[in-house]
Amino acid sequence: MRKPRKDEPALLFKTLSDPTRLRLLNLLACGETCVCELSGTLRLVQPKVSRHLARLKRARLVDARRDGKWTHYHLAQHGAPLVRHVLLGLRDWMAKDDR
Repeated sequence: MRKPRKDEPALLFKTLSDPTRLRLLNLLACGETCVCELSGTLRLVQPKVSRHLARLKRARLVDARRDGKWTHYHLAQHGAPLVRHVLLGLRDWMAKDDR
């Protein structure tokens, strides 16, 4: 098992601070998806989505799988519980804010 770096928590929170990356994590929480589908759903160009996914991958929140010319992304196994917990917390917080 690798030893965590001292700057990892800061990287994690910086990565989670972007609304587009939170939307990507929310979509990936539903299952593995290719970049083209994520681009279409978010109505963003593919290079922009790929840059956000690269940031999520650097933070070890998502992993990628190549299938020919396609790249499919999914929540990283170690990061999935954290991501799901954060997303549920955000949904609860937003629901309370709507009342």
